[in-house]
Amino acid sequence: MIPTTNHHFDPIQLRRKQCSSTLIDEDLPIISNSNLNCFSSSSSSGFRSNSHSLSNQILSTSDDVEILNENFIKRSNIIKEIYKTEYDYLGHLKNLVDGYLKKMRLRTDLFSEKQIELLMGNIEEIYEFQQSFFQLLKLSIDDIHPHESLIGKCFLLYKEEFKKYSDYCINHPLSCLELSELENNIIYRNFFETCRLQANMIELKLEAFLLTPIQRICQYPLQLNELLKYTSYEHKDFNNIQQALHTMR
Repeated sequence: MIPTTNHHFDPIQLRRKQCSSTLIDEDLPIISNSNLNCFSSSSSSGFRSNSHSLSNQILSTSDDVEILNENFIKRSNIIKEIYKTEYDYLGHLKNLVDGYLKKMRLRTDLFSEKQIELLMGNIEEIYEFQQSFFQLLKLSIDDIHPHESLIGKCFLLYKEEFKKYSDYCINHPLSCLELSELENNIIYRNFFETCRLQANMIELKLEAFLLTPIQRICQYPLQLNELLKYTSYEHKDFNNIQQALHTMR
């Protein structure tokens, strides 16, 4: 049976007696309603401030990821463009060498070796090394993640070979003059047109095909410059792309 008492039960006094042996001061501060309101307001304000800061961090991170993904896409597209234009260019070189030059050599009644050299320059040398360059380029491209491709080394490894374009560019004005004179003769015009048709080439004159190596060598630094824009400093290919751009200018 629970004993009863006539004394008024004071829980605070009971609690003080229980804790009298501890080091806790009995005269504990009393938190008033106004203090509670201030505490609540302060905590709420701090929470909102922290939440706002966290939201900004999340948005900032989200923006960074979006920019990073955009750079990946642009770098991938430039890599694909370099590959595609190189593939097409190799086809033009093949037309020049197999479709025209080799057939000229078979017609000793129409062309001397000096004429062929003047017309075509060192196109065979260029075609030979560009085939090897293309194979290395192809192997250096990551088909699954194109933005991770490392193609800078391709240009650096062939930097000496690219110097062959200097001779071709120097000879090109003389080539145009010789071609212009030959095409005044219907026999030569018919010969060049027959070469084009037999090789199933696109409808371009020989003069246009002879211009493609000059266009291509001018295109490389433009493409490399664009690639460098979307290659981060941390990318494994950054230094090589930077050096390749300097080399190809």
